[in-house]
Amino acid sequence: MQHATIEELTALPDVGDIVAQSVIEFFSYEENRVMIGRLLAAGVKPQESAGKAEGVFTGLSIVVTGTLPTLSRSDAEELIR
Repeated sequence: MQHATIEELTALPDVGDIVAQSVIEFFSYEENRVMIGRLLAAGVKPQESAGKAEGVFTGLSIVVTGTLPTLSRSDAEELIR
């Protein structure tokens, strides 16, 4: 990823122009490349994500509206996640 182009990144599933540009910007900073190098040298082994889990809520949207007496909207959203 460190040397990937915008075209290579946007060819990946779920990666658009904004995410691709963010990845390129991240790797443009020397301190980020050094940190990644140190992590790899320490034995960290990146792995591909297993993907999203399938379940009864797959494909559904949940909308939080109204007032909740004991939770803020963001707390309710976090519980749902």
